[in-house]
Amino acid sequence: FLCSCRCLVLLLSHALAISDNYLWLGTFSKGLRRIDLNSGHTRTYLKSDHKFSIPDNHIYALHKGSDDKLYIGTMHGCAVYHADSDSFTHIDSLKRNFIYDITEDDSGNIWFADYGRGLHRFNRTDSIWYHYRHSADTTSLCNDRVIRLYIDSRSQLWICTEGAGVVDVGGSVLRVRK
Repeated sequence: FLCSCRCLVLLLSHALAISDNYLWLGTFSKGLRRIDLNSGHTRTYLKSDHKFSIPDNHIYALHKGSDDKLYIGTMHGCAVYHADSDSFTHIDSLKRNFIYDITEDDSGNIWFADYGRGLHRFNRTDSIWYHYRHSADTTSLCNDRVIRLYIDSRSQLWICTEGAGVVDVGGSVLRVRK
């Protein structure tokens, strides 16, 4: 399905998502690519001075939410793609944050792994942001370099930090697993 010119795109990819009939590829430094799975047509989105462009060309995370929004995590912020206008809106609460991973729990909360600033949760029902950071409290994050999020078959959120351990979330309580 992919010709040799598109293999390079896959080799540089950090993130993948399927939304509608498109394969989205987040690249390390070449922006965001969208491939139409029917026609093979490719569109590239790059950071620009336009306020509706992606926040950065280093894409680390893509997530299609249950709200049908495509969330794009970059080294310098996070954005949401709007298909009707073929544009992006930056998430103000995550400006200049290094978003490494994005997932969604069964309650519709969107979780953002932030490399350097901990963990963010957006409660879509109440439109409230929650921020979790490392502290002296033994139930806090192991450190603030969060690199992966995973929800297991029991709907348990697992948080992987770089070099400091794994944390699981039971309800809204963080528990460190060493």
